[in-house]
Amino acid sequence: MLEEEEKLKEEQKKNIKRKDEDREAAREKEVDDIAREWAKREFFRKGMAGEIIDMTEEEYIESIMDRAKFEGDIRWRQINGLQTDEETELEDFKSQQEKKKQAMLERAKASLSELLDDETVSAGKGGDDDDE
Repeated sequence: MLEEEEKLKEEQKKNIKRKDEDREAAREKEVDDIAREWAKREFFRKGMAGEIIDMTEEEYIESIMDRAKFEGDIRWRQINGLQTDEETELEDFKSQQEKKKQAMLERAKASLSELLDDETVSAGKGGDDDDE
């Protein structure tokens, strides 16, 4: 009897977990759909203002997807009656994006510096061979 109860409880836990996963997957899809719509509107708005000339819609959407997902998440929470503080969250998002940008810049600088150092060493070796 105890084994049956344990199996039943385990089954219930699995069902609850599966429902939570399904609910989260549905939420993510809705957020992505909202994000894509926001990005399309943004592309249209910027295109009409003449700010986008050399990008396709897909390229533009890809370039702003982080912001679009942020906007989609806020809109999803508003639609579903959850608490949002757009101004504070936007400030936090922009701060995080600036940190990411700085980190990427530092990595790019380090990579470029390493590449230039390698070329300098290679050029120095090649220059010695020409003198002989």
